[in-house]
Amino acid sequence: MALFIDNCLSVNSEQDERQEAYRNIQPLIHEGQPNLAITAISELTEKYPDFAQAHNDLGVLYYEMGDKEKAFLHYEKANALNPDNVIFQKNIADYYLVETGDIEKSLSIYTRILEDNPSDVETLLAVGQVCISLNKFEDAAIFLNKVLDLEPWNDTAWKALKSISRLNPEPLSDISNSAESSYQKVQACLTSGNQEEAMALLNQMVSLFPDHALAYNDLGVLHFRQGNTIKSLYYYQKAVQLEPDNPAFQKNLADLYLVELDEIEKALNIYLQVLRKNPSDLETLFALGHICIQLEKFEDARIFYNRILSIEPWNLTAQEILESLPSVEAS
Repeated sequence: MALFIDNCLSVNSEQDERQEAYRNIQPLIHEGQPNLAITAISELTEKYPDFAQAHNDLGVLYYEMGDKEKAFLHYEKANALNPDNVIFQKNIADYYLVETGDIEKSLSIYTRILEDNPSDVETLLAVGQVCISLNKFEDAAIFLNKVLDLEPWNDTAWKALKSISRLNPEPLSDISNSAESSYQKVQACLTSGNQEEAMALLNQMVSLFPDHALAYNDLGVLHFRQGNTIKSLYYYQKAVQLEPDNPAFQKNLADLYLVELDEIEKALNIYLQVLRKNPSDLETLFALGHICIQLEKFEDARIFYNRILSIEPWNLTAQEILESLPSVEAS
């Protein structure tokens, strides 16, 4: 009678051999030798019939070679062996959707994936596309906006949202045909402290009105408040791209570069652009003075703070900073 420990060692040894054989096959896949790879992996599955990863890879290779029937058989086998593997689930769900048109089965699998991985961008996009194909535009917008919450730069989600506005003659709920009235609803949400609803409305706005720079700017502000610097940066950049001469948008972007990203040169260039058009902009003068202090260019900083005092002689903050600067002799 075999001891339990002997059984464990035997299993581990078999798994090690299996993984080693699998690793040896990988160069055939990556070097573009699919026929040899299929032969090698098929032999591997004969020796280790419960090797789910090998069955999945066989499915992928057969699919790429155009043998859809064999691809499906191996996708099914991989899922049966390891039903919790997200990659295996996605492959068979994609097959149902693209090859058989079985939307119900694919949607069931995608939904199961999202229950365990609600931030899975690929699956959110897939479900969004399924909803569009079913003309469920509001449901599609929910999934696509979730993608943009996670990845504001996701071009696929943006294009899909724009396609909804073309396909759907009726506006999405809570959004009217007027950008102005839509933005009023956003302001009402912000006034009442409902930032989540405001963000949802703004996301719908930028899909329906993709040139609405103010909506992008406000999304940047809200994401910044939530500590999402990268998302905030994307939306600020988009707002400035749409309205490059808007000083409020420029300053928001420059402030983010300076305070959060420590990209002083980028911030400096933007502040100088703002100042050229409005030499009396106090916020920008303060920011430039602060940058000069960071760079230990104290005399340059003195110029900006003196400029502030020439505009507002009573400005105590500028006066205190100016007095704290080292003198020429001290430096």
